[in-house]
Amino acid sequence: MTTKRKRAGKAIDDGTAPTEDVAVNDRLPPRLFATDRYPSNRKNCYSSLEFLLLVRDVLEGSAEMERLLCSCFCPLFRLPVRRCAFSAKLVHGMLSRQLVTKKRFEMWHVFGGGPTRFSLAEFGHVTGLPCGEFEQGYEVDDKTKPNKTDYVFWDKLFGGRRNLNLEDLAAMVVGEKTLSPGKKLRICLIIIVDGVLMPKSRSQSRR
Repeated sequence: MTTKRKRAGKAIDDGTAPTEDVAVNDRLPPRLFATDRYPSNRKNCYSSLEFLLLVRDVLEGSAEMERLLCSCFCPLFRLPVRRCAFSAKLVHGMLSRQLVTKKRFEMWHVFGGGPTRFSLAEFGHVTGLPCGEFEQGYEVDDKTKPNKTDYVFWDKLFGGRRNLNLEDLAAMVVGEKTLSPGKKLRICLIIIVDGVLMPKSRSQSRR
């Protein structure tokens, strides 16, 4: 083991991060965290690609699955789920080396002394989801905000049950044989959005 590796290992044992080898680039914007300073809190990952396998197995061979494969969600089912691993160290490294920039939907971080971007464009390249510019003439409806107390659709779908989590929804589409194909598809769409794309916790499902 080299002296350099020994020093790095000792720094980790002492609870401090090893010093970066690359010199600070003064031409870059300031960092969110100072060089060689790292956040101590953990970043939890609530997304699970295993839900895609569940949806595939539940809808396999059905017209609803064909409908999914003809939608923007089709590329998700081409992902090699078994080989897609979440790296906490990679995400921690990106966040701790993040640069302070003005653009809301881009994250810049330092890698090898240079800037690297992760934005909706890169997210689209990885997932295959349509993350580009809106079509010409398309207007975003950002005026009408949903009423959080409006549970009409949710109550209709689940018969008034509101404290459902992803595990409940998964058990529902797998175990309840009397579910109509349309209802099963709607629940699977909720599982995809809440379990894969935009999860906020492991238990709570958005309404």
